[in-house]
Amino acid sequence: MRIALKLILWPIVCWSKSTRLFFRIIDQAVDLGASPACLVTEWRYYKRWKASLDPAAAPVEARHPWLTFRAIDRLADFAKPGCQVFEWGGGGSSLFFIDRGARVITVEHDRTWFELLTVKMQGATAWSGRLILPEVRTPASPCDPSDPAGYGTSDEQLKDFDFKSYARSILDHPDESFDVVCVDGRSRPACLAHSRGKVRRGGLLVLDNAERETYGRAMALCRDGFVILLDAPGSVPSCRWPSRTQIWKKL
Repeated sequence: MRIALKLILWPIVCWSKSTRLFFRIIDQAVDLGASPACLVTEWRYYKRWKASLDPAAAPVEARHPWLTFRAIDRLADFAKPGCQVFEWGGGGSSLFFIDRGARVITVEHDRTWFELLTVKMQGATAWSGRLILPEVRTPASPCDPSDPAGYGTSDEQLKDFDFKSYARSILDHPDESFDVVCVDGRSRPACLAHSRGKVRRGGLLVLDNAERETYGRAMALCRDGFVILLDAPGSVPSCRWPSRTQIWKKL
């Protein structure tokens, strides 16, 4: 089916540089697990994707998450005034939820980005930001970044740092406190593991870049008490490559 669709679509849609690039993106999304039908259905996002390539339309400026378009649309349908959101890794997603009347807690590990985000969020009384810096591992020791109990990261520049305080920050809140928890920062396996009890029944747990092998062990933990609401390999704003956003719903 995939080959047949490519043979049919290539001469029809690939008449410009941007359409050829977008076609390659969604073809690669199939390699990440998207259905071959994605080669047809993903074109509904082409105009939005092309417009997002303008630097002035970056996620923070456009006030939308840096997730797949399908995931953005699903979250836009879900988010309502009064929605309680916790996120590791802020930016356009923070503004996106604030614009929909949500109350948002953002945890960041990078001081420079946190300061820029704080400026962007000025006047947003429903936003609370926390800067939690990682700590150098003492003594230095290797850490498996896929281990939810390791509090490490696959980021080579931060491999000698411990993100325990950062990942455990959600434990400061009672169980079932949040309608949405977004895992889009560092040490995602640990963050994902600590998130499960903090999501309300009917609430959503969101993991970005779910195609990464290092997240597999933590993703398996979500099989208990959650159902996959969306598994969305596809195009992403401002990106010339695909990604995979996965959303679980708490049972």
